[in-house]
Amino acid sequence: MKELKEYYKILKPANIPITKQIAFVIDKEMRDIYETEGLCTYVANNISHELNSKHILNRIVDISDVSNSKFSHKFVLVFDNIEDDYYLVDPTYEQFVFRDEELNEKLGVFPNEELVKTETGKKLSDLLLCDSFSRIDQTLFYEYVHSFDQSIEEDKLIKMENIFLNIKEDNKNGDFKRIR
Repeated sequence: MKELKEYYKILKPANIPITKQIAFVIDKEMRDIYETEGLCTYVANNISHELNSKHILNRIVDISDVSNSKFSHKFVLVFDNIEDDYYLVDPTYEQFVFRDEELNEKLGVFPNEELVKTETGKKLSDLLLCDSFSRIDQTLFYEYVHSFDQSIEEDKLIKMENIFLNIKEDNKNGDFKRIR
């Protein structure tokens, strides 16, 4: 693992902090997008592709792959293997804030209403709505997933590091598919 960290230090462009690189990619990909509803797959694929071109480890994750939810929503999970930090990137999260439109029948509540019930969830929500990404730990990852699927138990949720380990080799586009 130490050799891998040294390899990524070499690839890291001009020692630019990963948060600045993520923000740059989000800004570039979202510049001409004005309505995010239904675009999570498109946006996640574009962001993942750009992060890959910068040699930043990332996986596209679907809520339905890490929970019991029948609702599909894709976001990008980034691993900074130099600092051992994880980042959740979801520029389309704003579509899950309560509004007067009808709620998708596969969701029990607007996910943001569930997420903001805790202080840490509220901070995550604020960062996703303002910056489109946030550094997260396993607990925050659970809160985020739980906001989409209230039936998921914390001890049953896949660990973030396993998302980067349990990748099917035949999956060419980098999407995560849970190995059951």
